[in-house]
Amino acid sequence: MESKSGFSLRAQLFSLVILITLISFIGSLWSSIESTRSYLNQQMQSHAQDTATSLGLSISPYMNQQVDGNSMVVATMISAIFDSGYYSSINLTDIDGKDIFNRSNGLLFENVPTWFIESFRLSSTAQVSEINDGWQMAGVLSVKTHTGSSYQKLWQHAVQSFYSSLAIGVLALLLAHLLLKSILQPLNKLEQQALDVTSRQFPIISQLPLTRELRIVTLAMNNMVANIQQNFEQMTEHAQTLADEVYIDHLTKLGNRRSFNNQFSAFQQELNSNDLATLGLVQITSLQTVNNQQGFQQGDAYVCEVSEFLTNALREHPGSYLFRANGSSFFFMIKGAGEQVVSFCEHLQLELNKRNNKRYPHGYANVVATAYDCNNKISAILSQLDTWLTQERSITKSGDVYHYLSQNAKNQQKKETGWGLREWSELIENLKQQQRVELSFQPILSFLSILKTPIVKASTVKASTAKSSTPKKSINRASVTTQEVIYYELFSLFEYRGEAISNNQLHAMAERLEQSQQLDKLVLKHLATESGNGFKFKANAKVAINLSHQSLYSGDFKDWLVDFILTHQAHLPALVLELNEEDLLSSIKSSQTFIKTFKHLNVEICIQRFGASVSSFKYLKDLNVDYIKLDASYINDLEAHHQTNHFIQAVTQIAHGVGIRVIAPNVEQSQTLHMLKDLHCDGVQGNIIQPTLKLDPNWYNVTENKLCINSPVGVKLD
Repeated sequence: MESKSGFSLRAQLFSLVILITLISFIGSLWSSIESTRSYLNQQMQSHAQDTATSLGLSISPYMNQQVDGNSMVVATMISAIFDSGYYSSINLTDIDGKDIFNRSNGLLFENVPTWFIESFRLSSTAQVSEINDGWQMAGVLSVKTHTGSSYQKLWQHAVQSFYSSLAIGVLALLLAHLLLKSILQPLNKLEQQALDVTSRQFPIISQLPLTRELRIVTLAMNNMVANIQQNFEQMTEHAQTLADEVYIDHLTKLGNRRSFNNQFSAFQQELNSNDLATLGLVQITSLQTVNNQQGFQQGDAYVCEVSEFLTNALREHPGSYLFRANGSSFFFMIKGAGEQVVSFCEHLQLELNKRNNKRYPHGYANVVATAYDCNNKISAILSQLDTWLTQERSITKSGDVYHYLSQNAKNQQKKETGWGLREWSELIENLKQQQRVELSFQPILSFLSILKTPIVKASTVKASTAKSSTPKKSINRASVTTQEVIYYELFSLFEYRGEAISNNQLHAMAERLEQSQQLDKLVLKHLATESGNGFKFKANAKVAINLSHQSLYSGDFKDWLVDFILTHQAHLPALVLELNEEDLLSSIKSSQTFIKTFKHLNVEICIQRFGASVSSFKYLKDLNVDYIKLDASYINDLEAHHQTNHFIQAVTQIAHGVGIRVIAPNVEQSQTLHMLKDLHCDGVQGNIIQPTLKLDPNWYNVTENKLCINSPVGVKLD
């Protein structure tokens, strides 16, 4: 939103006032000079005529040139008058027109600019008086006034008028400025209030303007903003209540069993074929005894104590999740399954064992954990965890804490995740130098795009998603313009020694080694390289990059990214930065600063995994974001539980109320599409829309400026 575009009312009003003042100043100055010029012209003519008449009467007795001395007297009288300096010429002629006496003075204008004389001409005409000798006409006296003194008077008057008019004009402008300021200041507050509302802020103007019309408008705006805020808070509380009732354990404020099932399914969908993750089970072994002997209040305190301990312990692994599955069981999920995770689980059990005492006759708590991949079923994993927990060689004796679902899984873990910190550090450094990264993408389509695609049988959906990402001629291609695509999310796959690296493990270790921002830089540099090598998006295409927690809070990375965008903006598509909700909530103020920096560069912001946190949704009004991407667990739960529908609908209403678009990821079923349409989501992402494809210039029709979406499926919504 370009809030500062256009010619402001302040600028228009001040320009009008200045223009009117300038016109008035020039007009009044010109009028004053012209009136003075006209007056001086009349004065010179009158003065010349009076002089000619009086001088003519004075010299008439001496016009007889035959009398000795008369000529001398006439010359003396004329010279006496002429020498005063006010006359340009005095000429005495006889009745035949012959000069008897003639005096003239050159035009000299001291201290008067030439441009002024040329702009304001003074006309001095000769005035004539007839001279008689008795009853006979003896001659003609012609007198012409000198304009020099008149020009000096006119110039002095012009200067005085200029400064006096200027002083009046400045005073008028000052008064107009004060008046307009008193009028425009409330308007500026109203403008800022409107802009704040678009940024999810709800300020109230406490100081009302004195002007009646502005006061009415300000009161109306205050009422509107108060209603918007109240509506936002009510919808937020409603959504939070729905989430708490369905997904939150009321005692520990952790996710409950239903939340765990949804999160596990979403978590597992994100795993690549070579990724491993860890699922752990913590059993509070003495809870029933404490409840029976010490009461349920002590039992609840026992549960909360274990919950707090586990929460603090899992902070060592960013991106981990903790749930209370039932009265005495907790589940935790960790990205990756390396030696560090195994050591963590073993250390966790040792710390729990230290809390054993007589108060807990069956031990404080026990831990079992296992590695799993994208193909393992949750029911089989949980059954095996229960089995390990209840085996005769329990973990409280001498058993293992970390287990494997199969020997192949154990071998795979040792092969891919058995490195230490030094090996992982060397690997990341090698990735930085070799830049061995492969990018893939998946579009997020608006529902308008989906409405235009043809109906495809449901069987085609299943078959198509299992196909290779390599496009084939048999695949039905739907050309979708970038105007119908909200944006494209990029995914990265790193290679080392010719083999793909487990993304989960790589990013987990990068976070631990504080190297995550280096991986983010590597992805962005690779995108810039690809864009500069002939791969072109349409001008309005947008590409989303996922940023890590460390990148979000690194000042050096922020500065680097600003320079990167400014340097490569000529050939890069518009960027969307996807940030995890959990990362944003770590520091709202820092997140606000980060978002503000990139909003000034026209970079859009998306909150991904929205709703995964148990925090209140009220934080949305403090962050100027463009999109929220729902946590995939809500999408997976959509068909099974109708309460999720109400929650998504409430979130959509909240987001739309503050100008945020809602995206539903991981959509795999056509029925889910129908439900999301009714819930008014703005965008959809998932294999049913478009599977993830390699970022390859050969798949793009550049001549038609269209992206060829290799989607085997199109679902038409009725």
